[in-house]
Amino acid sequence: MLKKLGELKKEERGKILKTCCLQANSKIARRLLEMGFLKGSEVEIKHDAPFGDLIVVAIRGGFIALRRKEANLVEVEVYE
Repeated sequence: MLKKLGELKKEERGKILKTCCLQANSKIARRLLEMGFLKGSEVEIKHDAPFGDLIVVAIRGGFIALRRKEANLVEVEVYE
């Protein structure tokens, strides 16, 4: 099932298919790529903030906090 990274709930896992909207949000997209949000990388949501704006993502052996708006630039294939 395809979803945006920002749509995943706590403990959902998946594989990154692409980082979207490279032209429209080039600074944000470039920063995501620099942090390791690359095609084929596995991600898991480790924490979901109480008011829903921030998530903590486990990726490539580390943890990164993102706003949902930024996370929605990453398309993920969710593991069933």
